[in-house]
Amino acid sequence: MRKTLHLNFSGIVLIIIFSLAGCRNRENPNQSIIKTNFSYSASNKVYLHELLPDSWPVLDSAITDKEGSVEFKLSLADAGLYTIGTGRDNLVILQVDPGQTQKLTTDIRQIPWSYDITGSKGSKLLEKFKEQTLRHLDEIDSLYLELNTRHDSSVSFQYKTRIDSLVNLVYQKQKDFQIDLVRQNKSILAVLIPLFQPFGRKPVLTVQSHSSLFMQVYDNLKRRYPNNPHVLELHKRIQQFHEQKNQEIKREKKLQPSLKAPDFSFSTINGKTVNLSDLKGNYILLDFWSENNPDYKRKKEKIYQIQTNYSNVIHLNVYHGKDKLVWKNMATKFKDQSIHSTAGKMALTMYNAEDNDRVFLISPKGIILTKDVKTSMLKAVLEENI
Repeated sequence: MRKTLHLNFSGIVLIIIFSLAGCRNRENPNQSIIKTNFSYSASNKVYLHELLPDSWPVLDSAITDKEGSVEFKLSLADAGLYTIGTGRDNLVILQVDPGQTQKLTTDIRQIPWSYDITGSKGSKLLEKFKEQTLRHLDEIDSLYLELNTRHDSSVSFQYKTRIDSLVNLVYQKQKDFQIDLVRQNKSILAVLIPLFQPFGRKPVLTVQSHSSLFMQVYDNLKRRYPNNPHVLELHKRIQQFHEQKNQEIKREKKLQPSLKAPDFSFSTINGKTVNLSDLKGNYILLDFWSENNPDYKRKKEKIYQIQTNYSNVIHLNVYHGKDKLVWKNMATKFKDQSIHSTAGKMALTMYNAEDNDRVFLISPKGIILTKDVKTSMLKAVLEENI
């Protein structure tokens, strides 16, 4: 089965990554020529698109000749990202610089999987990125195929746990690979592809998780491409991140121990709407969590094990993930130990918990006693405060 490498680049979903760079065109220093030769082509229509941060306009189209060849010419003042292909699911992305001539040969039936390119560091970078990413996607596909063969067996749960662990290892390999690739190629425009590329549906590098790396890439690219729209978009994302961090710092000042816990409403697994203030008179272990934390199962087991020894502590389990089945399974497994709930964006923002798992201990009077309680320290914290 062929793997499709989806690219979410500023809202545009594409299929495969590709960059081209070649020799200089001496006749016109700003004219770039893209020469393509498609095998198994019988008068196919090929499209040239420009890939912009917020759009993907068609620039040109042509019908392949009897040899399967098409040639596109661009007059450029700056490097850019472009796509060539027959459709949204059969194309490649190109980095094109002013005055370059690139040559692409590929099977028109499966362009992303069969191309050969003469190019520069940018094209080699993206070729390496594509090959390694598809290899990791193959690994994951094989793991889930193995899981499906044991779906009806008595050991399916153990196998699922094992497969989940192996999938996480493959994801970590992909993450390490993308980080190294970006770090080694911070001055190439095409590096923005692996910088933003998710692995399947899962994000790999984000401004939040790797702000320093994003800044390094921007500092290098702005010197070479100061007015490039993709570099300007990167700057915009970094600015938004810093603005969000400043807002988080302001909110965090209201979450200090000895201050009143901000009130919010939540919906229980039974559909009831309750306010945090309705639970006054009890110690509250306010626990924001999601399946994004790979260790969430073990942590939940430990919390429930400790919490059951404290009858005056209410464990308010606030789920903020995206897989409601995970939430319902957890609520079913520990239905008597906790209040299983979800909360709106406003509540998560108020507690800086939109992207973080956080645990607060709140007094019967609604005062924050401590925050960001580690599972390993939970027993000691409860004994100290209750």
